[in-house]
Amino acid sequence: LAEAEPLLKRALEGKEVSLGQNHTETLSSCHVLATWHKKCGRRAECEELLRRAFEGREAQLGLEHPETMSSLDALTQLLLEDAPGTYMVS
Repeated sequence: LAEAEPLLKRALEGKEVSLGQNHTETLSSCHVLATWHKKCGRRAECEELLRRAFEGREAQLGLEHPETMSSLDALTQLLLEDAPGTYMVS
């Protein structure tokens, strides 16, 4: 698991340089890295990347696109985890 972080960061940085920060492939890498941060208990980093992925995908693809909805779902679940008295639905 520890060797995944540098690879994920390298992929994101490479896509930012070659494709741009708001390219859909770059935003996909944001989402993947956010998922990794969540698994490692890094909530703040996860939220920041999920927000970036969601907002970028919404701007590029529209709210109804499945990739946009995937980022919105992941962000919502993350936020609900901290809400008292909230139950997650699987």
